[in-house]
Amino acid sequence: MTRKPTSPVPGNDGPASSTLDDLVVRVPWFSRSQWLVLGQHSGDPRFHMPYGQWRREAKSSLASIHRAGIRTCKVDVDAASFVRWCCTMDEPVTSAALARYITACPDDF
Repeated sequence: MTRKPTSPVPGNDGPASSTLDDLVVRVPWFSRSQWLVLGQHSGDPRFHMPYGQWRREAKSSLASIHRAGIRTCKVDVDAASFVRWCCTMDEPVTSAALARYITACPDDF
């Protein structure tokens, strides 16, 4: 996976704080080929919609998040790595597991 910030994320040189200004939402992002691989390994109906529909809905969600003043970071997901992670964690391949996966991954993936 690689991260693609969709808006700048400032560094934090001071003490840790948790304000809305510091919030960055990690958003899973897929290429067409990765989306197809994901659909082959999941029973989650969200992963079986056509790629074009998923992409439109994802872009719409990003726009809504940005309008709320929240920054996002697109996370390019390698479907095979995600499926392996699910097997290791004894998790079904679902959208809920995907949310945990992109949150659990280190920043330098």
